[in-house]
Amino acid sequence: MDAKRIANQAIFRSVNERLSELNEAFAEGLDLDPEVMCECPDLGCATPIPVPIADYRRIRTKPTWFVVAPDHVDRQLEVVVETHTEYVIVAVPESLLPA
Repeated sequence: MDAKRIANQAIFRSVNERLSELNEAFAEGLDLDPEVMCECPDLGCATPIPVPIADYRRIRTKPTWFVVAPDHVDRQLEVVVETHTEYVIVAVPESLLPA
């Protein structure tokens, strides 16, 4: 079951990566932080999270890092890397990520 939950995180990460280009262009024009979907392992989660563009780009440089809502951290699967007001950056073991 943990593998399925981690796969959910990877799916939302993929969706967020596809939306990031559009988000960045739109957010810059309105001087807003783009929103991404929460990448928590909850299969039913669709929580939008505002994340500054620079932070989002930095998070994406680490394949094991995900951005989740502050109350969506699963401490059985994830380790907190950074805590921010609107979001938390978590890491999952590389061995649990889908190939």
